[in-house]
Amino acid sequence: MKEDKSQKDKIETLEKKIEELEDCWKRALADYKNLEKRVEEDK
Repeated sequence: MKEDKSQKDKIETLEKKIEELEDCWKRALADYKNLEKRVEEDK
């Protein structure tokens, strides 16, 4: 039983980390796209 709880906690932690990392790369991609637009407008 204890091992099941520990494993569930690890899974929950990893799922949260995945969500956090997905948010980070999506934010970085959006920032990059905005930068591309600004550079194109400045030409």
